[in-house]
Amino acid sequence: MANTTETPTTGVERRAAPRANAQFEVRYGAKGEEPNDAKTCDISATGIGLVGPKQYPIGAELELRFRSPEKSTKGDLITMKAKVRHSTPNRMGLEFVNVPTSDHLRIRDMIMRLMGTQPK
Repeated sequence: MANTTETPTTGVERRAAPRANAQFEVRYGAKGEEPNDAKTCDISATGIGLVGPKQYPIGAELELRFRSPEKSTKGDLITMKAKVRHSTPNRMGLEFVNVPTSDHLRIRDMIMRLMGTQPK
C-alpha cells in the first residue's frame, strides 16, 4: 500500500511570487484588437489581476500596457504579454509571458516599493 502525501490546494496560496494589492489603470487586449481599459486588483512579478469590460478565454495571449502607480516612474510605460490563467465574468488572472529581464526587474522593484519592502 502506497502512502500519499498530497496536499489539498483549496484555500492554500499557490503563487510563487508575493502580490501587492494595487489599483491602477491598464490597457489590455488581444493583438490587433482595440485595447480595453481596466483596473488592477493585484500584481506580482509573475502576473496581474484585472477587472475590465472584456473577458478572454483561458490560454488567450493578451498585450498589456501600464504605468507604475508611483510618482517617481509616472512616465515609464511598461508593455508586456500575458496569458489568461483564470477568467470570471468580472475578473481575469493573467500570467506574464516572455518578459525581458529588464522589465521583470522593473516590475519586481515596483512591487517591493508598493509593499513597502524597499526604500523609495
